[in-house]
Amino acid sequence: METDEVNVSYYWNKFIECGEKCKVKGGIDFGNVEFVYLGNLTDELKNITKEAIEKKYMNKSNILYYGSAFYMPYCNISKLEVNATSVMFKDTANVTAAITYGVEKPAIVSLQILNPKGNIIYWRFADVNLTKGINVINFSYDTYHYNATFGNYTASVEVYALGCKDLSIKRNFEVRVKPDLIITSLIADPYYAYENTKINISAIITNQDYGDAKNVSVKFYLDRKRNESLIYSKTMDLKAWNQAFINFSIENLSAGWHSVYLIMDEENKINESDEENNELVIGILVERENITSNISDLIIANLTPSKTNLLINEKI
Repeated sequence: METDEVNVSYYWNKFIECGEKCKVKGGIDFGNVEFVYLGNLTDELKNITKEAIEKKYMNKSNILYYGSAFYMPYCNISKLEVNATSVMFKDTANVTAAITYGVEKPAIVSLQILNPKGNIIYWRFADVNLTKGINVINFSYDTYHYNATFGNYTASVEVYALGCKDLSIKRNFEVRVKPDLIITSLIADPYYAYENTKINISAIITNQDYGDAKNVSVKFYLDRKRNESLIYSKTMDLKAWNQAFINFSIENLSAGWHSVYLIMDEENKINESDEENNELVIGILVERENITSNISDLIIANLTPSKTNLLINEKI
């Protein structure tokens, strides 16, 4: 028997019109190539057409026709994953699709990202060479550059290749938000003082991102970042785009240079968009009290001699 090659689009449409009853679940394995087919094939017809299908299909872009059967490669998207069930705002979402194909042929794979309203906000195409077996295709989607909303998103992948018409798969993922804690101000007043002077320490901390921060630990250390050097601590909640003011005083510092360290989220329990801006240090110079300077400040307010009329060389 002879095998005829036929126009792809015509018989592909015939195959689609036939519907699900024409598709063989999992495809038919002709040795090295898997196919779905339209029509009825006996074991005898399978054996007769096996070699022709394998050789001719690998070199042509047409569906092979034999008797009442049309052959197309088996195609399926076996997996679609986003890198996590949720992606923090400003992170990159990595989308991975696994496409099972029956032959080696070029194909186009598209990724669509739909926002919570169902609108397509990102659409990308990739030219790939599918091989027999499982093909892994990777896409990335930057959640910051293409939207500024949060909620449930949908990743949709479609495959454009012979045997893969109308083949798509969808997965939902959530775009959430992160806080970003930053020290806006840290001031010692005065920063130059004498011993026994009370020094006021004030700080402003800011959450400069879209996520709320809960149970933020705020710690101040004197001279070294150790527990025994802790001089003030506080735990607070800080909503997105809000600030908090902290004020306390220290005294009885010894003469010399001192450092005051402010550290937020020291235990790194809060997932932030920037983890490198949670610490700040300032210096304070303390000097011993200067007695000489105190004497020079004395003022003679009133001096009255015991005698007003004096003789030469007379003492008073």
